[in-house]
Amino acid sequence: MNFYLSKIGFLFVIPSNLIGATLIISALLLFLKRYKSSKIFLILSFILTLLLGYSSFSNYCLLLLEERFPKHQLQIENIASQTQEPYGIIILGGSVNPYLSAKRHVVSLNDTVERLTEGVALSRRFPNAKLIFTGGSPHADFGIMQSEADIVRAFFKQIGFDDSNVIYEDKSVNTYENAYLTKALIHPQPNQKYLLITSAFHMPRSMAFFRVAGFNVEAYPVDYLLAGWVASKRPHFTLSDGIGVADVAAKEWVGLLAYWITGKIPDLYPAP
Repeated sequence: MNFYLSKIGFLFVIPSNLIGATLIISALLLFLKRYKSSKIFLILSFILTLLLGYSSFSNYCLLLLEERFPKHQLQIENIASQTQEPYGIIILGGSVNPYLSAKRHVVSLNDTVERLTEGVALSRRFPNAKLIFTGGSPHADFGIMQSEADIVRAFFKQIGFDDSNVIYEDKSVNTYENAYLTKALIHPQPNQKYLLITSAFHMPRSMAFFRVAGFNVEAYPVDYLLAGWVASKRPHFTLSDGIGVADVAAKEWVGLLAYWITGKIPDLYPAP
C-alpha cells in the first residue's frame, strides 16, 4: 500500500504534471468565466515552462544530486590491485521494464542499463566478490509476477555471463526495501566492504538507506545524465529535455525530503 501511495504522491509533484495541471485549471476557470483566476494559472504555467523546461535551473537541481558522491577510485584507476577488493557488489534494480518484458516476452532494458553492465564488469574484475542484484516486481498487483531479478537473470544468460554466484533479491519494490531485504538476505558485517551501483542522481538516497541498514558501503555512481557542472549554466533547447531532467530531479528531492521527515534517513542531503 505504501508503495502505491508514494507513487500517487509523486504524480502531484512531478513538474510535467504540475504544468499540465495548471493549464487544465486555467482552461476550466476560463470556461467558468473566472477570467482573472484563469489568467493567474496561465501565467503560472508559463513561468514553470520557462523555468523548468528551457532554463538551466533543472540542470542545477539534478547536478546537486549527480555530483554529491564522486566517482569511485576504481572508475578512475585501471589497476585493480591499487584498491582493496570489495567483499560484495550490489546492483540496484531499475534497469529493466518488468511490464513490457512480460507483455512482449523479451528482456526489456531501459536507459539505466549501465547499472547492469558496470556490475558485470566489476564482477569480472573481482571474481571473488559477491555480486548481489536487488529488484522485485512493482507490477505484481496488475498480474505481472515476473520480477526485475527474473529479467536480469535472463539478461545475464543472453550476454553469456555466468551468474552461478549471483545472489538475487526479488521482493523489493523501492530503494528502502532494496536495502533492508538485501540486508536480511546476506547479513552484512561491519568489516565487509560493499560497492553500491546505481545511477548518480539516485546515489544520495541509496547511500542513506544502505548506511542506515548497516552496510559498510561505498558509492559507485553510473548512468550520468549531465556532463557535469559545465551544464549548470546551459539552457535546454527542447521542452522535453528540460522537463525530463526536472522530473528526475524532483522525484529524488521529494523522496529525500519525505524519508528525512519520516525519520527513515538522518540527513536531507546525504554526504560522502
